[in-house]
Amino acid sequence: MMAAGRPLSGDRKLVSRGGKFALGFFKPAGISEEGAVDRWYVGIWYHKIPVRTPVWVANRDRPVSDPAASRLTIAPDGNLVMLDPSGSSAWSTNASARSFANVVVAVLLDTGNLVLAPSSNASDVLWQSFDHVGDTWLPGAKVRRDKVTGLFHGMTSWKSYGDPALGAYTLQLDPTGAPRYMLLRKRNGTLAYYTGIGDWNGLTFPGDAGYSFSFVDNDRDSYFAYGFVDNSIMYRFVMDVFGQVKGLVWVEDTQAWNQVFAVPMRQCDVPQRCGAFGVCTEGAPTVCRCLEGFSPRDVAGWSLGDYSGGCVRNTELQCGDSADRLKEKDSFFLMYYHVSRRLPDNGDRGVAAGASSSGDCEQACRVDCACSAYAYKRNCILWQNDLLNLEDTYFKREADVGDLYIRLATSSEPPVPGVRNYKRRTDEITVGAFAIVCLVVVTSVIIVGTTMSRRRAKKVQCLEGCVASFTYRELKSFTNKFSDKLGGGAFGSVFRGQLPDRTTTIAVKKLEGLRQGEKQFRAEVSTLGTIHHVNLIRLLGFCSGSGDRNKLLVYEYMSNGSLDRHLFGATPHALSWRTRYQVAVGVAKGLCYLHDKCRDCIIHCDVKPENVLLDVAFEPKIADFGLAKLMGRPRFQRAC
Repeated sequence: MMAAGRPLSGDRKLVSRGGKFALGFFKPAGISEEGAVDRWYVGIWYHKIPVRTPVWVANRDRPVSDPAASRLTIAPDGNLVMLDPSGSSAWSTNASARSFANVVVAVLLDTGNLVLAPSSNASDVLWQSFDHVGDTWLPGAKVRRDKVTGLFHGMTSWKSYGDPALGAYTLQLDPTGAPRYMLLRKRNGTLAYYTGIGDWNGLTFPGDAGYSFSFVDNDRDSYFAYGFVDNSIMYRFVMDVFGQVKGLVWVEDTQAWNQVFAVPMRQCDVPQRCGAFGVCTEGAPTVCRCLEGFSPRDVAGWSLGDYSGGCVRNTELQCGDSADRLKEKDSFFLMYYHVSRRLPDNGDRGVAAGASSSGDCEQACRVDCACSAYAYKRNCILWQNDLLNLEDTYFKREADVGDLYIRLATSSEPPVPGVRNYKRRTDEITVGAFAIVCLVVVTSVIIVGTTMSRRRAKKVQCLEGCVASFTYRELKSFTNKFSDKLGGGAFGSVFRGQLPDRTTTIAVKKLEGLRQGEKQFRAEVSTLGTIHHVNLIRLLGFCSGSGDRNKLLVYEYMSNGSLDRHLFGATPHALSWRTRYQVAVGVAKGLCYLHDKCRDCIIHCDVKPENVLLDVAFEPKIADFGLAKLMGRPRFQRAC
């Protein structure tokens, strides 16, 4: 509790009774630079978690430079005010509290709500932070419309991750009074880009925690609120700096915030996400980037995640007054293959009549001083001035718009090599590409020829996937007449052997009772030879002589044998729990690869410790994973 004469200053803080939240001075991470003046704010954050997470900020647009010389205090008129080092007010509750000037207190509740009320009657709330949410909406707080003042109190994003100042995006109630919310972009005018009604019902929480949403409409205000049955759950909605509303829950096991909700679902669906001439890439670590030939307008803001300033040309187009202004030598067009055009209909996009080809479309753009880009497919589309809402879409192409050509000054720096292509140099690049392809083909032929010659010299043939073909006589020699038996199973016995290089130890399995023809056997082995995974035994070669007795498979040798020997052998080796976990995870990964990642699904059908082999580092490798396929079980293949 904070009363008159007991201000907060410096590193002092007010902690809620249960210790869940704290109120005090803080500095967002990443906003201070070398030699820059510090910016400090008064805010509320979670007190018990290691990640400093502000949920409410008082002086969002008026930071102070010295928290030790600043104060958060109860003013003589009963309002809660923040005074900067000069004594000027940087923020105030502006509540009608004059009649309670001597007995007003500020209390931080365990819900995260900061309440201003008379000390004699805490329920007589004069002001509360839950009526004035910032970028974060906590359980119990309100996204509301004050019917007395007509003001909307909703979530407004931070300007950037390091700057709590009012950003460009807001969530508020629908001005028509309908029980729904809207997402607005308030920069250079107001643009509504999302409307929600029942979206809240799609939320999920650990343990199926009970929660509820409600819409209240009375004489004083109308608002949305939500809550949980279990108050220990730490959950918050955040109006992200990029324009998405995200639902985040704290997971104690991982000590991190886990996202369980987002609208819009796609980041790039937020309008003007990356500003002018900025390109949005869904799912990329860096969501926004500038077009080649452009740079961020605000480099410092860009580094902190504030992309609203967009990008500017590295070299401005030169536009003279003569009739032949912007001649071909003064500018060129940079072609983009995978940029989606979703520009708003704001007058900057139009169709050039009479342009019946891509060349006509280019010329129509060239003679227009304000034209910054064009596209041609069935029509010639021209863009003037800034380009907005560009998006990299490598797997999604618009059917009605051709490739986009960006206009750049000839003297501008060239783009990153290999990233994009210039239309003016299509022929040169085509010739260069053809030459490179020819070089690669010739080189490949030489390499393949040399390799095949060496293999023929060693009398080793190779199938697809580089699985060697051995003769029965060779394998008999490699295994010293099959004298060193490692084990056996339902499909045959396994023998230790060594290749002629004297450094590679192999395991040779003699298959018994396998009724397959020569062609089928080779096809199956070729398929298995292309399967490569760190947790699957590697097939090195095979022998397919006449008769079933002469069908053999050659595998890599596993020095630590099978898992069953370590678990159930006469003198079992005590595997550590770390090793057991490593084995379990490795086996799961190998099976997952067989089921879902192979070109043809393979069902093992015989997973047991005898078929799990361990290498020198006790890394597990599944063996006999191809027997189901080799035995010819088409119903399993169809089931996949």
